[in-house]
Amino acid sequence: MKPGRIFGRDLPGQFMAARLRAVTSELSTPERVARGREYAATDAVLSLDVHAGEVTATVLGSRAQPYEVTVRVAPGDGPPARGEVDARCTCPDEPEAAWLLCKHAVAALIMLAGEVAHDPDLLVRWRRPRAGGDDAASTITEPAAPPAPAPVDADAALSRAVTIDALDAILRVPDGAVVPEIPDLEPLPGATLPGDLDRALTLALDVLRGERCPRETELDVSG
Repeated sequence: MKPGRIFGRDLPGQFMAARLRAVTSELSTPERVARGREYAATDAVLSLDVHAGEVTATVLGSRAQPYEVTVRVAPGDGPPARGEVDARCTCPDEPEAAWLLCKHAVAALIMLAGEVAHDPDLLVRWRRPRAGGDDAASTITEPAAPPAPAPVDADAALSRAVTIDALDAILRVPDGAVVPEIPDLEPLPGATLPGDLDRALTLALDVLRGERCPRETELDVSG
């Protein structure tokens, strides 16, 4: 439709229209709001169509080709709050925040307010859910939490048999290599180790120090 009806007194939707104009002034910077009002006052809004969940408009700007504006809104009653509106425009203006409207979107909403003053049902239509269920114009979807790591079964990890041959292959010092002195390790206060693991670590340290050559019967942690 071609917007431009006069915003006067004693109109059926006058109160809702005034609230919508007030909300619009909070959805952008003072400079953009002032420019949007100028566009609305000079008939720069060429067309305005109201659908369930969104308003589309064609607005003249500084370029020869008009800009296409879409203003989506979350379902509800009455004029929307700031967090319920999301606008898209083909103009190059990029507001500093996602919720800020460009001057063309401001002009479109000001013209919508003028139409709502004469026909309050337009506001009701705009606040209806959009077809297809994509309603929440500015609803933020929380990112999915990363999956929890799989629990580690300590008993299963310690139940594997450790053979002397495997331990000897790991701990064998090459001929001619110098083995540094390994100090005695003091356990942390209150710390305890399972008996099998404690014996395995003690044996490994003794072998590294050269204090013993383990026998097959000394280590059996098969559980």
